[in-house]
Amino acid sequence: MRHRKRVVGKLEFIGTKIRFSAWDPFKEDCLYEYLVLKLVHQIRDCEARIREKELRGMCTAERMNFQLVLGELERKLTILNRDFFF
Repeated sequence: MRHRKRVVGKLEFIGTKIRFSAWDPFKEDCLYEYLVLKLVHQIRDCEARIREKELRGMCTAERMNFQLVLGELERKLTILNRDFFF
């Protein structure tokens, strides 16, 4: 697998202008925002996998496993998001 370049973007509306800024989360002071966005993406992927498996029929053990993973991701997001400001 290739290494991907990850960035954190910020979109600002200032009057009639729009400004977009992008930072490397590992070089700039925005690692916190990157971790929050990464967890949101993981939660979205987990929810999509749950929906996909439910359409095909999911056993109880699988459902419980996905719910545990989803709960852990949401717990981590809650901890990180406690002091997150936009």
